[in-house]
Amino acid sequence: MASSIDIATYSDPVEISTTTDTFVAFQVSSDSALDADVTVKLQQSSNSQLIDISGTSKTIPSGENTVLIETNNFTLGKLYLSVDVGSATAGTLSIDTSNKKKNVSSVTDIQASEVSYDNTTSGLTASDVQAAIDELDTNAVTNHSQLTLDDGTNPHGTTKSDVGLGNVDNTSDADKPVSTAQQTEIDTKEDDLGNPASNGYVLSSTTLGVRSWVAQSGSGGGLVTTAQSTNYNAVANDLVLMTTGASDKTVTLNASPTKDDIVGVSKADSGAGNVITDGNGNNINGSTTTTIKKQYTTVIYQYDGSEWVKR
Repeated sequence: MASSIDIATYSDPVEISTTTDTFVAFQVSSDSALDADVTVKLQQSSNSQLIDISGTSKTIPSGENTVLIETNNFTLGKLYLSVDVGSATAGTLSIDTSNKKKNVSSVTDIQASEVSYDNTTSGLTASDVQAAIDELDTNAVTNHSQLTLDDGTNPHGTTKSDVGLGNVDNTSDADKPVSTAQQTEIDTKEDDLGNPASNGYVLSSTTLGVRSWVAQSGSGGGLVTTAQSTNYNAVANDLVLMTTGASDKTVTLNASPTKDDIVGVSKADSGAGNVITDGNGNNINGSTTTTIKKQYTTVIYQYDGSEWVKR
């Protein structure tokens, strides 16, 4: 295998290596007698002919110069160096095949200080590279890239503010406070109505829907239940339990009620008939009558001084 090429006698590519590696690098140097630029490239044998290996073409200027040819773009086997001498007529190229390298992907646990360096570009040394790596390792700790260890400890003192959670409290559900917005909404709700302490109270509601127990007007007693199955003229404080059967039945309210008079009407059975409540000349929520269709539905009517209002 060739270790040098005489430009004056060069005619054909020369074999420089047989390799089982998947990545190689060769140094090709010219001596000071090279009288013009030449171009070198790697080739490999395929079907009894030599073909160029892509990306390996290098130009060597006249004078003493060194180029590094690296590639992993080849089939394992023999490698050849081809020279385009151009206008050069004299000089020698030396080939260093001892600088072969393995593919970096096959190397594990390599240190920066162990990496070879061709000393042709930045002037950095392997020690410079290792020092940069060490600095990155140090900064990784101070920048909290590893916030906690597997054992749950916090060696770097990371706080909730460090991770954008400065307003979060570790409070149990039972001890969580009520927010201002929640308390405002709670304050609009009514107290537990409970049950009236004695007869003489009925459930009332304001136009805003706030309910309360209010003392019944008139005799001061509670609603008096009266079971009916025919049309009925109700008086204040009646709670009419109407059984309709198959046909509609009518409960007629007092034509001259007193403000705050109350009458309750309920459909007591599952018959097909409806319970019609007639205002008897006074409107009920703007209408002359109302209808109860479902069994066990109870409606309380209270006279507000101008009409009956369903409570």
